[in-house]
Amino acid sequence: MTEGKGEPTRKDIFGFPLHHVDSISRVQNLTIGVYLSIGFFVSLGVTIGFAGLPAWKALLVSIAITAAGGVAVAALIQSVSKPFLSVYGLGREADVPRLDYEDLRDRANAAERNRRYEKAAELYHELIIHPSNPAPAMGCLRLGLIYRDQLANPSDAVFWLRRGMAIIREEMEGGEDEPPGDPTTHALWPELERALKIATGEANDADGVDAHLDNVRAQIDEGQLEEARAALADLRRRFPRETEVWFHSGIVETNLQRYQVAVDYYKEAIRLDAMHYRAMFNLAASYLRQDRNLEAIEVWERYLEVAKDAEEEAEFLEKARTLLDKLRSEVVAR
Repeated sequence: MTEGKGEPTRKDIFGFPLHHVDSISRVQNLTIGVYLSIGFFVSLGVTIGFAGLPAWKALLVSIAITAAGGVAVAALIQSVSKPFLSVYGLGREADVPRLDYEDLRDRANAAERNRRYEKAAELYHELIIHPSNPAPAMGCLRLGLIYRDQLANPSDAVFWLRRGMAIIREEMEGGEDEPPGDPTTHALWPELERALKIATGEANDADGVDAHLDNVRAQIDEGQLEEARAALADLRRRFPRETEVWFHSGIVETNLQRYQVAVDYYKEAIRLDAMHYRAMFNLAASYLRQDRNLEAIEVWERYLEVAKDAEEEAEFLEKARTLLDKLRSEVVAR
């Protein structure tokens, strides 16, 4: 981001803001300190032992070698750690002013409402680490749900949901004169726990979608349409970017003669996979069942164009040509 209010944050020697990476900066500085100490004595011994230089010359050479090595180590640590910090929301560009908490919160909420989920995730990252944020655990919950439900990334969802729970535990540790509280009594704890349970199951189930869709196909074949419909509703929530979930949702709604709902599902499948031939064919057929002939013609023409070389579509290509010729004749006759 390039706009905002307030002053740029204080930086450590690597350019990281001190307010949220102090612990990592300390590790970096300690690493360099250890290197300089060891490197100095090693290079001094090597210089004296192998070069045969006087002690004062060996001292100067050792200082130069150690300093150059220290710079190299510092650069290496920065190059390795900065991407890590960026990925996990712990780092930011040092010369970018920080937005006010309220502005950042409003932008994150607006991006999520407008379905700009990648932008929303970026803003929630910023929101969680904002020093004025009174409820970072809420940001972790929102970010975890976006990763789980919208960006189809259950692993990152698990990370942020667990981080939210860790924040609550820290908040309820209590002070010197008060006992620690029970984190499970926190208002957000049940939501985080429930979301984490789902996300963990998805992250651990690499073939989860395929296995669930196999069950759905069996239900469709056996005429258990309402059961399949309920299962697909859950899958759409859990795997919103899986094309086959939307495609099979369209099939079920078509069989239930809910053609407009089927149209919506087929269109979403095509949005996710513009070359999903069968979704295109079924979309045109759904338009036809609603007497939306011009729209059916348009989709079938597109289908015949993009699927013409697909051998597995031979049967459906022939059907599309037949239906398209018939529709064109009817439109001309009118």
